Amino acid sequence: MDYVALELSKEQGQQLAVDLATAWNTVFTTQFKSQVTPAAISQRIPLYSLDVTSTVGFLAAENQLKQIEQGTEALAKDGRLAALTTQYGTTAADLLGYLEDFRSIYFDPLYVNAFAQDSALSGLYRRDTQLQINEISEDIEELNSRLTDIQQFQRGALGSSSPSRDLNNGSTQYDGSALTEVVSLAERAALSGYLEQTLNARRELTAKRAALQTKLQRIDNAAELANMSVTDDFLKVAVTRYNDVAGAYGGLVEAARAMLIAETPSYFSPITQPNTSGRLLEKRDFLFIALALALGGMLAVIAALIWPQKS
Repeated sequence: MDYVALELSKEQGQQLAVDLATAWNTVFTTQFKSQVTPAAISQRIPLYSLDVTSTVGFLAAENQLKQIEQGTEALAKDGRLAALTTQYGTTAADLLGYLEDFRSIYFDPLYVNAFAQDSALSGLYRRDTQLQINEISEDIEELNSRLTDIQQFQRGALGSSSPSRDLNNGSTQYDGSALTEVVSLAERAALSGYLEQTLNARRELTAKRAALQTKLQRIDNAAELANMSVTDDFLKVAVTRYNDVAGAYGGLVEAARAMLIAETPSYFSPITQPNTSGRLLEKRDFLFIALALALGGMLAVIAALIWPQKS
């Protein structure tokens, strides 16, 4: 804390340094969600005023359900927050069960109600879903080509020369291609991790494509079931259930944040006075130095004039 530049005394600079650190600590822990699991707090706040009976509202509710499910899974996997409950006694595991029940009982009828009418919005959404499936399919094809190249490389490496074994003394002897064999083994070992990552990426993309294909089939089936009507009472219950799920998730996130803030209200506590620093030389100090040099020079001239010379 440069208290001189702030025109403060040293004691005021020390106090200001302590107050700034304390204020930063309070703001960082209360106004920033730094304690809760990032996978949970990265989700958007659920909106409770969505009209899930319309196409637009249902699409927004579907995205929110996906985000709520991801955040709830993150809370359930966190050992500190797994047993946390809302004011109604709902845990993260309970909320996952409620989400599964909601998808099983109310989700498909809402799909039928939202996409029963052949509107421009439903057509655009179907087109975008199909485009996403095509894009994922191209990514999977590219991963398949990578796997094919790796297999071909490994087959070529396996077909290369191998070290011979002396049957008399049981030792292994390498011919002139021993260095090539060692390099091939190192390359195959380096490709093992990359092969595993490629397989995992393909599995994730395949699961994502399957989910989108299921969604597209639901949309097509909703158009075929346009003559089937969903009662208003069922829609009201579905809206109530959805609001309950969104409210439970919001309550879990806020309860988790409050609990973690209470456990760790601050990241540090100042126990000593901070080191304050001011500039060694100020602008006015240079004037004093110049004046001292000038006076010293004048005194030296006077002394030289009045000092008696040796004969």
